[in-house]
Amino acid sequence: MRLYPLKLFFKDYFVSSGIFFAILANLFLWIYVPLKARNLGETAFLHYTVHFGVDLIGSWTRFLIIPVISLIVLIVHTGLWYWLYGQTKEL
Repeated sequence: MRLYPLKLFFKDYFVSSGIFFAILANLFLWIYVPLKARNLGETAFLHYTVHFGVDLIGSWTRFLIIPVISLIVLIVHTGLWYWLYGQTKEL
């Protein structure tokens, strides 16, 4: 199976706009989360429930897991989209 040309893949409006907004949202997370979490001090409440209260306390740097997971999902999703894009164009 041949892969679809990368240049043509990114020329598609839905592909380029979808990836652009996903990168924009991920960039927002990388800026917003550290700015908000840094003000929490050395330790931060990582999880809170109404019934049990605070049940997870840790360093504010653990909030960076959210943008990392978002970046991994973005890369995997774009890769799968590119791989499947050529197959749908052949139909």
